[in-house]
Amino acid sequence: MASVKGNLHALRTHPRVLLFAMGVPAGLWVVLALGFRWHGQPIPRELVIGLVPACAVLIAIISHGLHGVWQRRNRASQATAERRAWLAAMAADPRRQRYAAMIEAGDILWTPESVEYDLNPRATACCEHLAPVESAMRTTGLKLHRGGPSSVSAECCIDAEAVTQRFSLRENVTYEEMYSRDRDFPHMLLYCSACQSRLWVLHPEEAAPGTPTFPSDTSPVSKVTG
Repeated sequence: MASVKGNLHALRTHPRVLLFAMGVPAGLWVVLALGFRWHGQPIPRELVIGLVPACAVLIAIISHGLHGVWQRRNRASQATAERRAWLAAMAADPRRQRYAAMIEAGDILWTPESVEYDLNPRATACCEHLAPVESAMRTTGLKLHRGGPSSVSAECCIDAEAVTQRFSLRENVTYEEMYSRDRDFPHMLLYCSACQSRLWVLHPEEAAPGTPTFPSDTSPVSKVTG
């Protein structure tokens, strides 16, 4: 019973779901009517009565679909125009010219937010629980890049035990390793479960010779061989 009520609620609150639910029987209705006409047989009176409403439903569905396609294309065109304007503005700004050049060269990961973050060495993007570590990394001159909301990537490895000793991290902040099928080694990060904030770091196996380790940033990572 609860499932039926949930389905009815979905039909009432989501016009697309309602149109699709009406479109299936309407389409069958029209196909059946066309089938009789195709074979040179008279269309039964029962089908004739509902044929006009069924055609109206199909026209509404097609119109709705075309309108959706037009809206998506319009949004895509607007986003492209805004991005071009942003790149042009950066190209004309001496402080931001290099970002425009990097993007034009194919580095598409830069966003307005990540550019402003990179320009301001005092800015933080992680939550309040990870921000002290993030800020200390930036103070020591480590390269950090802002990703998605409340997410930052640091070009260093970390000494998890030393970080725990130096910073008063809350219980909700943990050091984690995340495995994926397309990598020979795990992703490594400091993760705040309370805020869903992430500070990504390098695994020693993917670090280049001389890559610093935080907080012992004067100690390069030794690559494990063989």
